Order: sequence, then structure tokens, then C-alpha cells
Amino acid sequence: MAAPPEVTIKNLSELHSQNKDLSDDFDPVLALQGMSWLTRKAIGFASVTQHIKHYTDSASKPHIDIQQIVIGGIEASPENRTLDWTERTHSDRIFGELVGRSRYIKPADLPEAEAGGDKDWLAEGWDEEGEKVESFVENKEAGWTALQIWGFGEVDGTRYYVRRVVVQKGAEKMRARLVYNYVGKLEEA
Repeated sequence: MAAPPEVTIKNLSELHSQNKDLSDDFDPVLALQGMSWLTRKAIGFASVTQHIKHYTDSASKPHIDIQQIVIGGIEASPENRTLDWTERTHSDRIFGELVGRSRYIKPADLPEAEAGGDKDWLAEGWDEEGEKVESFVENKEAGWTALQIWGFGEVDGTRYYVRRVVVQKGAEKMRARLVYNYVGKLEEA
């Protein structure tokens, strides 16, 4: 289902379910991150719904907290992002020990060194020129990094919540676009 135009990356408190028909195949990305074949297949068959809560804390820092509900037997860790570009550690059930940071940024303003040659791909396909969420995560033990840009974009003429992901491990790099159906406001669902 299309995301309504009043829903933006700055007022994101909704439910979104992954549209696997419109999303890129994520299995090669997971393989690069060191996921076992069995875990990748389970993730591939699972249905994922994101419960997204967007708010500002008492220090005026924006947050996006995501609880992923996975149907198919995989328990996902919450994704709690503070959008102030400060590094924070996170222990994820699937991806291990992570160090990450997040912020609002216009894709055109991404530093080229940070985008690793993928700046044009990360900046394309958005339905508006404004800021998106940038999330950068590193798994030092497994040796990979993941750069994501989140926002709303048109896919086949319909507006969706979209994540563009670039994962790099050594000289090898994989990209994927994840597309999510709008399910409804968090309080409505």
C-alpha cells in the first residue's frame, strides 16, 4: 500500500511491511555480512513488519525506534536510533556487536568518502529533495560496514518507505533497495 503524502521521514510513527516483490534480493548482502545459509533462507522466507516510533527527547534530540516483528521464527532486535551522529554500541541478535551512528542529511550532501563511490545511487529515487535518515553501522569483528539512507520514494509510480543499503567487507561491496508497504499509523494498527 502506498504511503500517504503527509507521512515524511520527520514524522515517521507508522507500521510498514516489507514488499519483497519490489525490494532487491537481500540474500547476497546477508552472505557478505557472514550470515549462514540457513539464517539467510529463514530471513528470506520471513515476513517483516516495522513498528516505527519517531519522537524528540527532552534534550531536543530526534529518535527513531523500530521494533521489527518477524513472522517465520526469527527474533529481531530493536533498532533504536538517536539522530545526532554520535557513535553508539548495539548488540544485535542477528548481526552481532555493532557500532553505529545516525543523522538527518540531504543525500546530495553525503561526503563522497563516506558514500564509497555510491553517492549517486544513494541519492536517486527519492520523492522530495529534503533530508533523509543516514545510518552507518560497523561490525568490527566480522569486518563489514553498512551505510543506509531511509526516506520516501516512488517505485513503479507509487510512493513507499524505502531504504537504500550499501554493505562493504574489504574490497567487496553489495547494494540493495528495500521497499516497504504502508500499513497504517502506529496508534491505528
